[in-house]
Amino acid sequence: MPTVQRRPFAAVSAGLAAAIAVLALVPAAVPGGAAHAQAAPPAPLEAKGLEVVGYNDLGQASGLTSEIWYQKQTVYVGYYCGAPQGSSIVDVSDPANPTVLFKTDTMSGTFASDVSAVSIDTAAFTGDLFVEPHETCRPGAVAELRIWDVTNPRQPALLSSTVTVDGVHNASPFLRTENGQQKAYLLLSNNFADTADNSDILGKDWEAQDMDADFVIMDITDPRAPSIVSRWNIHTEMQDLPASTFMHDAWLNAAGTVAYAAYWDAGVILLDVSDVTKPTLISQTRYPAADEGNTHQVVETRNGDFLVVTDEDFNPLDSTFVVTEPAPLAGKKPASPGSFLRVNIGQPPVEGDAVWVGRGCDADPAFGLAQPDPYLSPAVGKIAVIVRGGCSFAGKVKQAQANGAIGAVVVNNVKGAGPVISGRPAQGTTIAAIGIAYDDGHAITTTLAAGTAVKLRYGVLPGEWGYTRFFDARDPKNLRQVADFRIPETRQYPPAAGTYTVHNPWIDGDTLYLSHYSGGVRVLDIADPARPSETAHMVTQNAKGERGSVWGVMTDERGYIYLSDMVAGLWVLRHATAAVPTPTVPPTPSPAPSATPAPPIPTPAPTAPVARGPVCPQ
Repeated sequence: MPTVQRRPFAAVSAGLAAAIAVLALVPAAVPGGAAHAQAAPPAPLEAKGLEVVGYNDLGQASGLTSEIWYQKQTVYVGYYCGAPQGSSIVDVSDPANPTVLFKTDTMSGTFASDVSAVSIDTAAFTGDLFVEPHETCRPGAVAELRIWDVTNPRQPALLSSTVTVDGVHNASPFLRTENGQQKAYLLLSNNFADTADNSDILGKDWEAQDMDADFVIMDITDPRAPSIVSRWNIHTEMQDLPASTFMHDAWLNAAGTVAYAAYWDAGVILLDVSDVTKPTLISQTRYPAADEGNTHQVVETRNGDFLVVTDEDFNPLDSTFVVTEPAPLAGKKPASPGSFLRVNIGQPPVEGDAVWVGRGCDADPAFGLAQPDPYLSPAVGKIAVIVRGGCSFAGKVKQAQANGAIGAVVVNNVKGAGPVISGRPAQGTTIAAIGIAYDDGHAITTTLAAGTAVKLRYGVLPGEWGYTRFFDARDPKNLRQVADFRIPETRQYPPAAGTYTVHNPWIDGDTLYLSHYSGGVRVLDIADPARPSETAHMVTQNAKGERGSVWGVMTDERGYIYLSDMVAGLWVLRHATAAVPTPTVPPTPSPAPSATPAPPIPTPAPTAPVARGPVCPQ
């Protein structure tokens, strides 16, 4: 089997401490619902060079499974907003029979995103850790970063729970030796960092725990008392950034000296973290003006000479948005089509008078809205201009249609921010909608408020889903793109139903695995990263025949491949030509057959009543 190159658990240093809220320690297990019988795995929709070894649907409703992490014949799986638990811990010592051992509880209005695990041997703790970062699903929710002792994965113990306020998307563990002692750290990426004073949220002062930056390094040498050692925020360290600039994921190089930070439209940022208390900028890649951007994740190849960069672009459509009148505002403006322009495929552009209607939310109990927002002005036969916030994009567009509008334009509510619109239209929506930047929206609405008519025109153009780029990194101050990789659906027009952007990369020797949502998992030979070539792929489905949506992929030391599928659950695959590997550690013996029912899968007892999070706002 090839040598597995893991997401680097390299090393760095320590310094500035921050108070950490330890909200619960070693909770007792309580019933979390009996394990249900697993049916045979659904047959893949497509398979080339890969075959199914094992499967577990995780007992989830479609659309809820998120990230996956493998360690020591155990898989950790997170869940998206609306799931009845935070994460599942799954025994894969027998890959043909993945078995859920434990489910963590969820926290109100949050979800577990990019989970991870690491083994440490420090002065304060020896054993295995499960790192469970949470993000918020709704305004007002307060997220936490939880660290579990999973030395015995059948009986996890919660060691610490840090209130992060903003939420953490990605927590990448790394190790280093300092003064003869092992130190353990996390690289934390915070998609929606705020620098506001959070000194009185829910009646408590969380300011010391607030991330306050998009790139954070945390010392977990003592996982019972983690502490922040440094913060780096792109918006205070750099100038002339694209409107849509935020931190998504961050990983270290194998040497533990350079962090690869994915900063969406600002591209790849390389930071020197030799001294973790003082991250410093090395270089930045910039996208050509015509490119969408959306840098999602960056990993290095086996020898570190090349970088694999995935761009998570959810818009397979391009768009045109033009203000036609009055003359002072006239011209083409940047816009985001999302899925809300699909109804315009093959149709003439939407064209007409603009009308400012305000927030324009539909009634939605998930957002505490018992009644729809009243419109500020009649919208019949006009294009409704709506401000972002307070409810989903789908609810705003649905409400515009109900008010007789022929189209909808959603203005970003973040000062200086670029265009955005995401999610899918509500069922029955027939009008096309588009997102525009704050500054353009402000100019339109102030012109309307002054009594001057504004005319708009927008429509759909062919575009492409996100794809993978390869960079020569031998000179870290001058990264140079040498290749890219697209799947057949990337440029298909009209776009196929589903979501085909690339998501997460995983490198095992000279083999690259890419999760592609509806495009399944793709396997590439990258012995020469300047000439990547696909060697295998699989597209999954669930028992209902719904096309799968692969979020994450990892491999293990035995050659097995693990997929987290938002639609179908957990898959264990292998290369079709591989012999069946023998597990290196025998599975835990099963109890003798008994007439009594199997015990339910445990979940921890929350320290306070746990409310279930609603579906995420868009």
